[in-house]
Amino acid sequence: MCAGCDRAGGGGVNFPSPEFDGAVAAVCDGSVLERQAEELNALLRTDAAARDEYLWRVELHARLACDADAILGRDATAVSEPAPVAQISWRRAALALAACLAVLLGGVWLWPRAASQEDIVELVRATGSVSWSSEDGRVRPALEAGARLSEGSLTVEGAASSAVVKFRDGSELTLSGDAELSFSDHGKKRLTLRRGAFSADVCPQPTGHPMVIRTPAAEAEVLGTKFSISAVAEQSTLSVETGRVRLRRLADGATVEVASAQSAVATLDATVKMEASSRGVAAARWREDFRTKPSELWQGSWLPAEGAEPARMATVPHVAATRKDGTKVITQAVSRKDSSAGRIVSLMPDSVLTMKFRMQRSKPVTVLLSRHESSGAFAGNYELVVPPSTGQTDASGWRTVSVPVSSFIAKMRGYQQPPSGGQVSLVYIVCYDAKAGMEIAGVAIESAHAGTSTNP
Repeated sequence: MCAGCDRAGGGGVNFPSPEFDGAVAAVCDGSVLERQAEELNALLRTDAAARDEYLWRVELHARLACDADAILGRDATAVSEPAPVAQISWRRAALALAACLAVLLGGVWLWPRAASQEDIVELVRATGSVSWSSEDGRVRPALEAGARLSEGSLTVEGAASSAVVKFRDGSELTLSGDAELSFSDHGKKRLTLRRGAFSADVCPQPTGHPMVIRTPAAEAEVLGTKFSISAVAEQSTLSVETGRVRLRRLADGATVEVASAQSAVATLDATVKMEASSRGVAAARWREDFRTKPSELWQGSWLPAEGAEPARMATVPHVAATRKDGTKVITQAVSRKDSSAGRIVSLMPDSVLTMKFRMQRSKPVTVLLSRHESSGAFAGNYELVVPPSTGQTDASGWRTVSVPVSSFIAKMRGYQQPPSGGQVSLVYIVCYDAKAGMEIAGVAIESAHAGTSTNP
């Protein structure tokens, strides 16, 4: 029986076992073989008892090594940084030894700390308000690129915010707009999209260990593919670019296989047939004049036409960013977001944005467009600042501005510039002066190409 069996117990396929004893001993004396390293690494990824035992033995070995060095007067630089032996703690030496092991095994998982504290994803890019929280109440607000995050929830707050995260295996997820995503990885990636949307490029997953994504209405199993998924109220929409994804409706367990260039919708209504269909493409012309009350896809305060006053949308408070102390940066905005990612209007090289608006105080206006590929994959946020002197103003103070969409600038590196092609999923019109009193009487994105869509 191994030395730690009574303390740690069994529970793993190869733990306790002579093979486990030999592999850990080989790690400690530096003679571990590549095959042993691979098998040990696979075990430690899935067996908590084996991880505890591994940690205990590495710490014990390092402690004994340091004690022996102190007694014999040897140099301890082989275990830790150059320093007098008496100043080196056994725990510090254990961590150094484990770090050496990680290098030896090519940067793999073996590292003596609790699995719940292990970094799962890296924040590659971020704009706006992005924060992380854990189940035990820890919060990290105002995250920036490079942050490493352990198991918990990632919140992207504000229509203009976005975040790109990467798992250790290279799988990449992009959240855009208001979204909340919980994630864990205990040998199998489990994600819960409570609200919002994300697109993903998932590397091939281990056999029998698919990525599982749960929304309020559905569950999806992913083995390796490019796709996007959104969760709005009791409805989830899945769009697949490449590969196949199995979508299961939670209301009754009905499933559908969604293949490349297809999409499917799951709701809590079990009477609706689950089926996959080819993803449609939005028209190249879109207009909104607010003559009738817009749907919940719009955010703003609707004011109906009265006398000489046209129907219009007044701005409402929006979250633009989060400061380091956790307080919010609030703006005044009107926005229109598509629930299925990228279906408002298709962009063409000659697409033009036109707005009719007025303000009580003349201030710059910022317009942001979120772009998605025809597959639904996120393709970047683009921004343009409209100076107060731009456009023509009539006698009632209404100003009309027309600007080519090609003049918008990408907010994050790595996205196409200028934004030609794809589809718009968000139109966000904002003023950073709370007293500006901006109202919008019309907005349009149009190309000379035929076809017009007037969305709610």
